[in-house]
Parts: sequence; C-alpha cells; structure tokens
Amino acid sequence: MSFSNLNDVASATAFNSITINGNYTLADNSITLGAGGVSDNSSAIVTFAITFGASQQIWTVTGARLTINAPLSGSATFEKSIATIFLVLD
Repeated sequence: MSFSNLNDVASATAFNSITINGNYTLADNSITLGAGGVSDNSSAIVTFAITFGASQQIWTVTGARLTINAPLSGSATFEKSIATIFLVLD
C-alpha cells in the first residue's frame, strides 16, 4: 500500500531529520534538513526540494528503495545496505 503526504509547512522550514516508515510519496514545500539526515525504512519517493543545512547521511535499510526526484543543494553522503537509492538528475 502506498501513502501520500503533502508538506504544508512554510517553504524552507528546518528539520533535523526525516525518518520514513511506510511506502510514502512526500511532496510540496521545500525543506532545510539538519545533520540528522534521511532514514528510509521502506520504499519512499521524495519530490520536494531539499537544502542540506549540514553535512549528513541519507540511508536506506536492506530491501528499501528511496527515490529523490527533487532539487538538492548542500552536502550529503548517500549510503545503502543492499537497498536502492535513486537520484533523478536534470
């Protein structure tokens, strides 16, 4: 089952981290992401712009699939554990 979630907080709102537990599509307003990074425990699609406010890690667990189809800026390290991370680059 897939779920959708619209980010309706103000654009560029700062969050320390995002943890995704479920097959979500995350969309709408941009965010600034702190050192906590992104943790995907399922299969998620992210379509809002992300500014990395600190160097951080983006990782997925074994068997997960994280797709980021959005503008990215800043510095991040992408890690996986027998999982898939897709970055859609224009």
